[in-house]
Amino acid sequence: MGKLNPLSMIGPAAGKQKKEFVSTYQDPFHKDVAGIVDPLVSKRDSGTLTYEEAFTAQQTLEDRISRFEFDADQYAVGGNDQATAVAGARQTLNPIIANWRNVLKADVDRLGPKLNLAAPPTLENILAGSGKTPTGQAKAAADAVKKKKGGYTSTILTGYKPTIGSKPRPKTVTGY
Repeated sequence: MGKLNPLSMIGPAAGKQKKEFVSTYQDPFHKDVAGIVDPLVSKRDSGTLTYEEAFTAQQTLEDRISRFEFDADQYAVGGNDQATAVAGARQTLNPIIANWRNVLKADVDRLGPKLNLAAPPTLENILAGSGKTPTGQAKAAADAVKKKKGGYTSTILTGYKPTIGSKPRPKTVTGY
């Protein structure tokens, strides 16, 4: 992707509406995009382009493309001649815009943080790293409970939920 040439964006003359569209929308769009892309090309060529600069440029370019497409859609509803002028401009611009997007995406991907998308570790892998097994850990936990409570645990099996003025709590089942 080299420096932008405004003449490369302008197709053959297509009448008054084409000229009006080019001068009102396409030329300002080109000027704005050149202000985004040209400094990036210079930085890339000099080896000083950073991820943050590429990412910001990518976002700014997308915002400017969206604004241009909105303006073009609004202009196209003015009649058949305006719609024809916009269609011609899009036919010329769409491959250029796709190239800008691809080049900026490549810069962002190349310069961006490298994510490690490996699967998360399993419990077995974590415990194996400490020399333990899930069965051994379960037994150790059960032994700790026995020592702390004298070997008994209790569970309410009835699902009883006390309320104000309720009867005494039902008996619990104990054991191990």
